[in-house]
Amino acid sequence: PSPSSSSDNTSDVVIEVVGRMTTRNKGSAITKLAFQPNSDKLTVSDSSGTISVWKHQKRNDIWDIDMNTSRSGTVADFKWSSTANAKLQIGIAYQDGYCIIGNEQGKQEWAQELDFKLKRIEWSPNQKYLVVVTMNYECLLYTKQEKTGKYFKCDSIKCHFVNSLSNDALEIADIDWRPKALCIAYKIGKIQLMKDYEDESPVLIDIDMCIERVQFNPDASILAVSGQRKKANWLYFIDNLGQMLYQLSVPTPTGSESKITDFCWEPSGSRMIIAIEHVMYFASIQTNYKHGYFAESVLCYVVASDAQQRKKDDERKKKKKKDANSESVYFWDTSNTQYLYHQSFPNV
Repeated sequence: PSPSSSSDNTSDVVIEVVGRMTTRNKGSAITKLAFQPNSDKLTVSDSSGTISVWKHQKRNDIWDIDMNTSRSGTVADFKWSSTANAKLQIGIAYQDGYCIIGNEQGKQEWAQELDFKLKRIEWSPNQKYLVVVTMNYECLLYTKQEKTGKYFKCDSIKCHFVNSLSNDALEIADIDWRPKALCIAYKIGKIQLMKDYEDESPVLIDIDMCIERVQFNPDASILAVSGQRKKANWLYFIDNLGQMLYQLSVPTPTGSESKITDFCWEPSGSRMIIAIEHVMYFASIQTNYKHGYFAESVLCYVVASDAQQRKKDDERKKKKKKDANSESVYFWDTSNTQYLYHQSFPNV
């Protein structure tokens, strides 16, 4: 299968499939993949319980296994901690409730058999909390006791859909936590975007899809969401204000009902890897504007200035030929979603 490309030139996200890679264990489907922060090493787990670290050899443009480990049981999820901290760690959750924390060399630092089955795992951006998502639809926060080095439960994350959904509909699909951006997605197609785990006024999103996975791009400006709609695989791209940017249909082999088991952004944010069965597809990601936060509540983004007008008006295009490389910077107040102003600059 190959994800399709968009024919909508006005879309804010454009995707093109540029390659594919097959794991050596073709009998086991990929369950999770993630890049080690600020590295070209790709961590991959499969349904056999094996976790492999793949290293990209840029000279030959090939991928080789750098490290391999396994444990009986299905890997539900794993997450690398943020590079904002000196010590890089990986949290691994097994479906049977076994939880492990290790370092980038593969050494185990802490392990515990929890009293419930696990679905997902996540780190807080400051690495103060380890979040575990249970099969009972709970998001539990654990923190480390410095004297003993052990983790203990200290809090939980509130579901803001609890008053509108039945308990059976509160199944959590995935979680992703970045600085000032926390996403909790529910299988039923609902997403809550929060600034932190105590945010009482999150952005609530309802999409027409059975959600499987979510992940922010490296600067947390775009949220990618994978899942199924009418038995077809889809990837949705949403900005951090909850607005839909792009929808990508992802075909599967003829006669197959395989789902997108996972996907991840490369650290640069320019490519994405999509996993279906034992195959990984490399997709190039482009945005039609660059954007980022300025101060506390002002969003500025860059777009090409007067592109459509120059195409429609030849005379205006000739007059502004010297400004062909100019771009406009737009400023928005994100606290009330209000446009402030914009200004054109050459060679932004």
